[in-house]
Amino acid sequence: MRLVFLSDIHFPNHDKAAWRLTMRLVKQLNIDMVFLGGDIIDAHSVSKYPKNPDTILGLQEELDTAFLELSKLRQMFGKAKFYSMVELNQSGLH
Repeated sequence: MRLVFLSDIHFPNHDKAAWRLTMRLVKQLNIDMVFLGGDIIDAHSVSKYPKNPDTILGLQEELDTAFLELSKLRQMFGKAKFYSMVELNQSGLH
């Protein structure tokens, strides 16, 4: 059984080149299970932490980006089982 664990992606503020490389490498494996750890989305727009006004997207835009990218992942591993541990910014929305 082969599995992959992905965590701390922080969509949509993720490193796009690193994500493409990860997807290319993972695609070469015959994955049976995909585990998604915490911080899949950044939730920057609702975080208590300081914000950069030039990079703030609304929460819906963050969710849309995550949905799009995770949909691609699901297509790539259609038969794999997916598990997630959803957390935003380690301890939930702030």
